[in-house]
Amino acid sequence: MTPRRTERLRALRGEWLAATEDPRPDLAEDTARWRRLLLLAWPVAGDMWEVLRGFRACGALLQVGHGTLRLVPLLDPSERQSVWQGQADWEEYRAEWLLPRATVLRQLLRGAYTREETSEGGPPRQT
Repeated sequence: MTPRRTERLRALRGEWLAATEDPRPDLAEDTARWRRLLLLAWPVAGDMWEVLRGFRACGALLQVGHGTLRLVPLLDPSERQSVWQGQADWEEYRAEWLLPRATVLRQLLRGAYTREETSEGGPPRQT
């Protein structure tokens, strides 16, 4: 492998790592889900990656539900910082930013879901 190609591969790896970094490490319970979702959204045309990253930075969570992932708001700002003041505020942001991208978003959420996850967030516990 040439030095130039090696350098390019290192740069691409750095871009990939940055693209999948969770902007809210304080919300660690769903970080693995966000990393998968952001990785899938990164090469998608348009601004889907930026929108998802922005929602996460604002306090969106990913929950398992019905064989897919669901974006839900963090609405308890007393515990952790969230942008949304309530459900109505979340619905307003959702209508403006997520609903126009609903088809792509659904595909990404399904793609980021893994059947091994439990509703609590990670792999099933060993018993």
